[in-house]
Amino acid sequence: QEAITATRRRIVELYGQEYLPESPRFYSSKTKNAQEAHEAIRPAGKEMLTADQLGLSGREHALYDLIWKRTMACQMNDAQVRQESATITAADAEFRATGQVVEFPGFFRAYVEGSDDPEAALEDRDNGLPRLQENDKIDLRKLEPLGHETKPPARYTEASLVKKLEAEGIG
Repeated sequence: QEAITATRRRIVELYGQEYLPESPRFYSSKTKNAQEAHEAIRPAGKEMLTADQLGLSGREHALYDLIWKRTMACQMNDAQVRQESATITAADAEFRATGQVVEFPGFFRAYVEGSDDPEAALEDRDNGLPRLQENDKIDLRKLEPLGHETKPPARYTEASLVKKLEAEGIG
């Protein structure tokens, strides 16, 4: 409870009240008989200081920063992203364009998977389509054919088999 309170207080300080859900988020296993005898890895203390405030550097800074960002994100409001798509017909060919616009960044403000800089990653995620109306004439400047290949699911390892069995409530 101490960590959740500290995290929620820090979210309001750094990001604002609109990023904080009305009530704290609690996560639990969806599998019966799951062995959850460990506590999550999270920053310790009542202040949730950043890696820079703690004076960390190198690998310690990178690891602590990742843990800190994920801790903040798990108590923040969800991001709201609007998906857009357009089907463009020219003669016998049909093309599809897709885009997305971040309406509200939510937890992306603190943490974006695979990115060290959430602000830069947010800008990369925002790639909406121009305003289009049905029967608009489109000036084609560039066309990129994209291939799509599918792969069969990976074979089970011992760990992935146990995970699948637990997800199905077996074992």
